[in-house]
Amino acid sequence: MSELKITYSWGDEDSSIECSSKEDAWKKALKMAIKEAEISGTEHDCEIGLSFNKEDGKITLHYTYDNEYCYYSIS
Repeated sequence: MSELKITYSWGDEDSSIECSSKEDAWKKALKMAIKEAEISGTEHDCEIGLSFNKEDGKITLHYTYDNEYCYYSIS
């Protein structure tokens, strides 16, 4: 079992998502992060920075319109 956590630089945190494996958690995080980048970039007409570190199980989104971040972490 693996756990996917989503946290934000402004202190919010979503409920953890249980996944059957780290690979499944990575696939889910990847899909969610790309969808979030699409939605936020469209809503705010801006670029969204994405950083991927599969080895450490981390994806970071940088919201360029307000300089905030979203973190996807797999454990």
